[in-house]
Amino acid sequence: MSALAVSAGLISLIAFVAHAETPEAIAEKGVAFLDAGKFDEAKRQFLQALKINPNLVAAQNLMGVVLDQQGRHNEARSYFKKALSLDNDYAPAHANLGLNAVQLGDFPLAAREFRRALKLDPRAQNASAIRYNLALVLYRSGEYDQSLQVLQRIPNTARDAEYFAAVGSNHRELRQGQEAVANLEKALAMDPRNTAFLYDLAITLIQNGSVPEAIDRLLSGVKDNPNSAELYAALGVAYYASGNDPKAADNYQTALRLEPDAADLHSSLGDLYFAAASYEKSTVEYEAASILDPKNASYLVKEGRNWLRLQQAAKAEALFQRAVALDPTSAEAYVNLGKLASHRRDDATAIRYLERAVNLQPDNSAALYELGLTYGKTGQPAKAAAALKRFRELKASAQ
Repeated sequence: MSALAVSAGLISLIAFVAHAETPEAIAEKGVAFLDAGKFDEAKRQFLQALKINPNLVAAQNLMGVVLDQQGRHNEARSYFKKALSLDNDYAPAHANLGLNAVQLGDFPLAAREFRRALKLDPRAQNASAIRYNLALVLYRSGEYDQSLQVLQRIPNTARDAEYFAAVGSNHRELRQGQEAVANLEKALAMDPRNTAFLYDLAITLIQNGSVPEAIDRLLSGVKDNPNSAELYAALGVAYYASGNDPKAADNYQTALRLEPDAADLHSSLGDLYFAAASYEKSTVEYEAASILDPKNASYLVKEGRNWLRLQQAAKAEALFQRAVALDPTSAEAYVNLGKLASHRRDDATAIRYLERAVNLQPDNSAALYELGLTYGKTGQPAKAAAALKRFRELKASAQ
């Protein structure tokens, strides 16, 4: 009996081993769940695979992908880095770390990782997508020429509407209006209901001086898309450019009714009221923008500038100080702090703030002018002459 029992046990053990899944097979199940959008199930499979073999590079990478999809970007990054610590030549992890860096706003890292992925596997199945993402990162970093160069390497067969929109946006930033319009028209022809493309085209037409055409295109667009806040916002820009401030305000207000939590729309409406000297109204909009996006220093600068017009210097200065604490590169905030210090005859502080502004933006004419005057008041004629000379050069070049 005991011999028979042992034999049966051996048979069961052999059967178990034969049917035990490899970590690779478990990870493949996770991929199926991931493709189906079942992230929790996918995560369980990847974790199970990694429990068996923590050195499985693909599973480390895919675990990061799941966490990124769930918005857990910092946790995701740790898995991508673990994958690359196991195999630094694993191109998919570099590409995914690039996407993760985009989510976290680290564009320099994103660009490096996308480039590394393409260098390791230039013919990857998703190479065109990686190049497109690299181009977008370069665009957001203000490197428009480089972005266009990357886009040009995407083959014709992969050039969809998003591609032409990206090309057009880069040309617009480079002030190449005709090329921008041509490419944005292509994008819109391929995807005529895409409101983002129409918005970009309208803004480009406005910049090119074709304001009536922009208004016509946008009016047609809002008929087809009556709930598009961005199209009403673009109409606000267009009407403002045409000198029709009431219609501009109406369209911004419509945009805000559709998207009341859009900080940039509140700021834009505030700019319109500010230009019309309706400072009480602009105060409301700038305060709303700051509440909705408290880490955006530019809204604090605008609100501070507004309080200056309302003769509230203390409130303005507090806002400018908050702005430079949030963004130490805000030249406009330093200029205003310098002006306030100069007004209360604190020339040493004024010079410190204004020099900081000029170091940040050497061609900031307001900073140069104020700095020149303040140097003159403090017995520094050579420095005053140099600053005012540069101010006059900038003024002449702008005319």
